[in-house]
This record gives sequence, C-alpha cells and structure tokens, in this order.
Amino acid sequence: MKIVVIGGGAIGASCFYHLVERGAADVMLVEQAGLASGSTGRSAAVVETQYLDRDRIALCAWSMRLFQRLEREHGLPFVHHGYLRLGHTAEDVLRFQRSVLIQREHGVTDAVALDPDEAARRFPMLRLDDVSGALFGPSDGHVDPVRYCELLVERGRAGGGQVLVGRRVARLHLAGGRVAGVDVDDERIACDAVVNAAGAWARRIGAMAGLGVPVDGYRRQLVVFEPPEPLRRPLPMVVDYTPGVEREGLYFRDDTARRLVAGLHWEIHGDWERPDDPEAFRTDPDWDYVARVAELLGSRYREGGALRATGGWAGLYPLTPDSLPIVGPTAVPGFHNAVGGGGVGLQLSPALGAILADLLTRGRTDVLPDLTPYRLERFATRPDAAREDAPDDAKETTG
Repeated sequence: MKIVVIGGGAIGASCFYHLVERGAADVMLVEQAGLASGSTGRSAAVVETQYLDRDRIALCAWSMRLFQRLEREHGLPFVHHGYLRLGHTAEDVLRFQRSVLIQREHGVTDAVALDPDEAARRFPMLRLDDVSGALFGPSDGHVDPVRYCELLVERGRAGGGQVLVGRRVARLHLAGGRVAGVDVDDERIACDAVVNAAGAWARRIGAMAGLGVPVDGYRRQLVVFEPPEPLRRPLPMVVDYTPGVEREGLYFRDDTARRLVAGLHWEIHGDWERPDDPEAFRTDPDWDYVARVAELLGSRYREGGALRATGGWAGLYPLTPDSLPIVGPTAVPGFHNAVGGGGVGLQLSPALGAILADLLTRGRTDVLPDLTPYRLERFATRPDAAREDAPDDAKETTG
C-alpha cells in the first residue's frame, strides 16, 4: 500500500516517521515549502505535560518519551528550564493536584503542585501575590522545532520513505469513491491512502476529497524582549492560562540568557475572530499587541519593566471548532486526517503521528483507549461545505 502524507510540519513529519517505523513499505511525505515552514516553525516550541484532563496528559506524556529519545539518541536540542502553570481559584488547585496523580500514572514522576508560598520561594523573579497555586514540571522545556522535523524525516527516509520538499499537492484523484492518487504539481502519483496533515491548509486538502474538514488558521503573535543585562537564572515557561477558560493568558520564557519570548495563548477562538489565509497573513507582530504583552509581562515578571521589545513574529493556530484535533479515517476510503493541533500541535505531534500510523497499519492503537472525541464525524458539516472552498479543478473522480 502506498501512502502519501501531505504536510511537513510537526504532525506530518511524525506521521511519516511512525508509518515507516511500523513497517509501511511505501510512504511519501510531500511538503509545499520547507520542513516546519508553517505553524511549527513559528511556535514557541514548548514541550510539557502540565495539562489538566486525562486525554491531554496521556498524549503529552506519550509524546514526551519520543522527544527525550530524540534528544538522547540523536541530539535534538531540548532546553529543560521547566514549565509553570499558574492558578487563581481553589478549583485550579484541585485540578493541579489531580494532574500530578494522572501524570504519575503515565510515568511522569517529577511534576508537583505548589502552594503560593512555595511557588514564591522557588520563583522569586515572579510576582505571585494573586495566585492560588501552581503546577510545575521541572523536566519540561522547549525544543528546536525545525530540527525536530528534520530528525523525524531523516529517520523516516533512512527507513525507506520518500520525501518531496518544495512540491505542492494540486489535486486528489478518486476511483470508485476511494483514494487513487494525487497530483504533485504536474506529476500524477498513484496511491492507496492519503494523510491530511496540512495544518492551516487542512480544509483545502479535505475539500479535494469532497469532505468538510473544519480547521482554520487563526493568527497568534509572539514578542521578543531583550533584558539590559544577561538573565541571572533560567526562566521557565510561565503560563498564566487555564485550559478551557475563555480568556487569553500571558505566557513567557527565556530563549537565551539575552532574550525572552512572550505572548498571549488561547486554545479556542472567539466568535469575533476570522481565520486568516495561510497563503497571505501578516507575519510581524502588531505594536498594540506588543504594548499589551509588555504591560502584562511587567506585572508578572519583576524585571519586566526593564525589558525592551525588539520584534517578534506571528503564526497560525490551526483550530477546530471544539479545539480538539481530528485524527483518523473518514467516509472517503483511503483519506485520513491528522490535523487541528492548534497551539499545541508540536508537543502532541509524536502521539498523534503514532495514532495515525497505528490505525493505518494495524487498524487500532494503544496510545488512547477511545478516539471518538477526535473523529471527523463529531462535526455535522454539510456535504457541500468543503466543495464551496475548493477550486473547481482541485479534485477529480474517475471510475
């Protein structure tokens, strides 16, 4: 069976790697630009397990083991400065304590729930007078996202996989209602299965199969700050955001001793937001946004007032309506999705790629016991919705 993976970001690279690792004999990765050139390369590249719901912790813990193995065996740059999630209510504290217990079930033994006094002692550089507690993972940190994708693709290629970079999927061919091939630029490539791992382009690829894949890219920004003097101590990833809360929250971390990055994180999108065209969106930060981030950073980080904003960038969060990924087969035989990572696609990518590869090669997976919440079928998308978004010549049905 020939399988074509569309998209060379974190999730697509992981699908490619895991398919080859599981013995798929003929796997091809197609990336229209460069590896990690979309959302992956524009992320904060955080890798952590400090989530609050059981599924997300399971996915993060599974993924962490691959990041650690790539670091240990292949030199993946992985900075372990830790991850600190701040809480503001008694319910946050209870959820942090439950998270520590769930993490232990999945082999993560160093996560701790901190009361406000201990958090203040451990992190004197932060203003924490308003917090009810914190969740801290000392082994967490951030990776080099481009090198991560390169390593996965290198390993997949070494196992016999093919890679086409700088090539664009222009059309999907169906025969008898199932996947029969793709056009990569002007070249027809016959295949039995396609994996849509196209990130913010996922809707377009789904439309080629006549499917509504409700993933859209929402612009999110990251600001770079420089301190007047090198940082005296490492600064963990600090996140003042509780998943599920309908408000954006500040995050920041050191990037080097002379550079910090900061932004506002939100794993959903508001009704007032409109998705951006992944082919044409502003990649520089808005200066009113920079000012807002600087103000919040100054109120949380004691030395924030001395920081100087020097630039930044913007990328897209590929979000589904419920903010959960879409993974697995579809009503079109041979068409599979691994999309909708939102602002956490990099850190979930090892597990999502493994799930997809398991389903294609074995028909089942042990990564998560129940994939129902991640199936495309959970969305009641009109059959014609995708076709409205697709170019007239984007798909072709034969036979």
